[in-house]
Amino acid sequence: MKRFILHSSAFILCTMALYAIVLSWLSLARHAAHQTNALDLGYYSNTLWNTIHGAPFRFTTYHDAQFAFPEFAPSAVKQQDNLLSYHVEPILLPLSLLYLIWPDPRALLILQSLVLASGAIPAYSIARRHFAMGEQNSHPYLPLAFPIIYLISPSLIGANLSDFHPVTMSAPLVLWAFEMRERHAYQAYFIFVALLLALKEEMGLLVAMLGLFQVYRSLIRFALPLTRRGLQMVLRHERVRVGLLTFAVAAAWTLIALLIQREAAGKQVSLFAARYSWLGHSIPEVLQNIFTTTAVLDWLQRPDVNGYIGFLFAQVGFVALLAPDVLLIAAPEIAINSFSRFDWMHSGVAHYSAPIVPVLVIASIFGVKRVADAVFWFGYLRPRAMSNVQSPKRALSAVEASDVQRHASWIGSRPILTALVLLALSSAAHQFYRSGQTPLTQDFTPWIVSAHHERLAPIMARIPSNATVTTQSDLYPHVPARANVYLFPTISDADYILLDVSGQTYPLSASDYASAVQQLVYESPAGVVAADDGYLLLARNEGSHADLPDSFFSFLRADGRAITHALRVRFGDDLELLGYDFEILPPRQVPLPSATIRTYWRALRTLDTDARFMFRFYAPQGFLGNTQSGSPAELWYPTTKWRTDEIIIVEQRAVQVVRGGKIGMRVEFADQDAPTMLPAQTSEGMIEPTVLKLLDVK
Repeated sequence: MKRFILHSSAFILCTMALYAIVLSWLSLARHAAHQTNALDLGYYSNTLWNTIHGAPFRFTTYHDAQFAFPEFAPSAVKQQDNLLSYHVEPILLPLSLLYLIWPDPRALLILQSLVLASGAIPAYSIARRHFAMGEQNSHPYLPLAFPIIYLISPSLIGANLSDFHPVTMSAPLVLWAFEMRERHAYQAYFIFVALLLALKEEMGLLVAMLGLFQVYRSLIRFALPLTRRGLQMVLRHERVRVGLLTFAVAAAWTLIALLIQREAAGKQVSLFAARYSWLGHSIPEVLQNIFTTTAVLDWLQRPDVNGYIGFLFAQVGFVALLAPDVLLIAAPEIAINSFSRFDWMHSGVAHYSAPIVPVLVIASIFGVKRVADAVFWFGYLRPRAMSNVQSPKRALSAVEASDVQRHASWIGSRPILTALVLLALSSAAHQFYRSGQTPLTQDFTPWIVSAHHERLAPIMARIPSNATVTTQSDLYPHVPARANVYLFPTISDADYILLDVSGQTYPLSASDYASAVQQLVYESPAGVVAADDGYLLLARNEGSHADLPDSFFSFLRADGRAITHALRVRFGDDLELLGYDFEILPPRQVPLPSATIRTYWRALRTLDTDARFMFRFYAPQGFLGNTQSGSPAELWYPTTKWRTDEIIIVEQRAVQVVRGGKIGMRVEFADQDAPTMLPAQTSEGMIEPTVLKLLDVK
């Protein structure tokens, strides 16, 4: 057995190392491919840089903000440059020491993967302790399933691949805290509790439920009368006192965090309370709607909400439902995510679900063990004439007969235990395979660092290290190692403006973003320092005001050999569609996945009127769901500039698609009161709209 424990330890360490290496690699590839964002990797990095340089919790992402979010407008926040106005995360103070060694957001991505991997150790230890039944009756292999279930959880991996968030690290800390409490290592337990509370203001709710669960487990073991003496005896128990102290500390922390947040933001309630406004705008109104209307039941019937809850439990084969008392630990987190208007919170693959994953694992361990115990005791306690149990040589004593029966009952419970563990493991593996998040999963799409991404470095090298910069969301994480970095369209006192017109436009729409950038280039005093392949670097006191060079538009030009799906579709005598690329973006298990549709065109002649390209999205039943236009090509390189010897890319990014639907193309000229629609023609005849592909979203 000791030899196996050594082997199992090696197995756990290997799986941890594999997880940390693969997820670090994927996180860094995602960052290099400009898929990380100002919200949240960028602003956490900026906060840590300012913190280690003597300005704790200062960040400038929302400084003098010229934009607003659905929940709040940063300009209305009392201390908009103070992170405490939005979230209370004291863990950032010790984390800032990392920036003494490597002041780069990639350090946070690697650290996050390493910390999450460590949760495999307590997951295994908890399972091994609960599945042990004496040296001869233990199950050495079954506990190994639970660290695997933890590590391959799509919710955990999704949180790991959703930039960096301190709350993501709650997943292993919950397991470590639970493990230390079961070992009665209370000093270590309270260290992990303190780390949990320091991650985010809402962690107080989870820790409070953890404390109450400890009290509950102790009470059900005592079976004492509800008298004064009985309560005194209960309160003398160490585990009860630890549980009550945990609850008190968590409640105090929650109150303190809310007061800090209210003082910094200048608001009576959290800035994110608007996500729950459908329930009411005051506590009495919320309570009235909960208890006197069907609002909550109606909300839970939404496919995205009940699908989220089902997705969580499917990651452990629903065996966590066998321990509903353990699941209550995560009840506040599940409710916070499920009842939010912000869809990303109940997607199941963002950092919001990270604290729920360890509770699902623990509940699965408890649930499986309880069923096995029930089978065991049923076999042990059922009436039998043990005195008739005979040996070939002599009759067994009562004690020996009892041992034989106990061993037989335990052996009888093993198939149930094994079946439930395999159910949890196989369901976890199935959800992992469907996620498409990592290699060896279904339809995995790697993040590719293109030549376009590599052109950013020489442009960034022209920005002095002490300069104030404003930039857009997907470039923000690449320039946060400075005191002041603003999120475009905020300009304020920025010395340099760094943009990529082929990238993300959040928080602006594509057309508003293009208008803002073109106004800067052609109407503002800022000069163009660099313009290449869609990148723009502007400065207050340097650069030129000439027209953008031809090399700037190279991001819209393509080589015909790069077309994955070739077509030959003519739109009148003006344009020809040469083919398309179609890519479903991870995470694929979101109810409405996102896709990038890239189409390739050439002009058949020089055009004197700009065309508009309409992407039309059809449901499986055939009816038109929605249309979308406004690609970078239309906004930056209209068809009147196209040459007949070049192939132009017209694309739509991050489009939400319907499973089993179709995509069509339509071309319009807005040169008359009613737009002129060009007919599409292939070798098989006239079609409209041109159907590109049947979506194979799974």
